[in-house]
Amino acid sequence: MTDTTAQTAGLSGNVLFYSQPEPLSVEAHGKLGVDPVDKPYAFAGVTNLVPLTVTEFAPAALSYPVIFVGDGKQPVAVMG
Repeated sequence: MTDTTAQTAGLSGNVLFYSQPEPLSVEAHGKLGVDPVDKPYAFAGVTNLVPLTVTEFAPAALSYPVIFVGDGKQPVAVMG
């Protein structure tokens, strides 16, 4: 085995629920932890559609309308 260093390339594109994603590194994130938050799902308040996989159709359909959007007919749950 050889030691390799990960390239630190910037991320781009639209990543659902994340405004500024970045790769994890020991140097930048080694001392971070998880703190409890008052409203753990507040980030979902700005989302109106959530992409689904086939196995998520039935559980999602119990609570949300499931529609197909775009040219590729991507299945999504309508959140509001």
